[in-house]
Amino acid sequence: MDDTGRLERRMTTYYHFRQRHRNPGDIINPSMRSILETYMVGGNVNPWRLATELAMEERRLVLAPKAVSRIDSNFVFFTEDDALTQVYRLGGSKFLFEVEFVDPTAPTFKADFDLISKLFTSDDSPLLPKVKTMADPYWKGQINGTPELLTTSPLKVVRTVRTFA
Repeated sequence: MDDTGRLERRMTTYYHFRQRHRNPGDIINPSMRSILETYMVGGNVNPWRLATELAMEERRLVLAPKAVSRIDSNFVFFTEDDALTQVYRLGGSKFLFEVEFVDPTAPTFKADFDLISKLFTSDDSPLLPKVKTMADPYWKGQINGTPELLTTSPLKVVRTVRTFA
């Protein structure tokens, strides 16, 4: 990584999953902020996932204020296998896409997506202490599991890799 927070990218394609179908050439803009701004109580977005993302953002501001925000970014995986592992672990996504960055010079942040998966796993843990436990190593860039890359770049769909029922 260089001193501006931009990861040197030798790969041109990455993997990204979503609930909505996209066609090759479609652009996927970072969407968490728009989800937060348009969230309707009783809508089809899990409010606990939104609360978790807001708590993650709060920890980012404390631990890594210059890091790319999850709220203002897209996430990608480096390999198809890593993306598939997380799709099966989290559920809910219906499509896996091969994508490329529209802006390869956009800021990035590399983190451990397994920590995010653990946050979204139902258990009897209180939410905020659980977020703190997972967010601290996440925002410190400690990777012991599946790496993800956050980017502020929009993503361009190359192809649909897989459709899930």
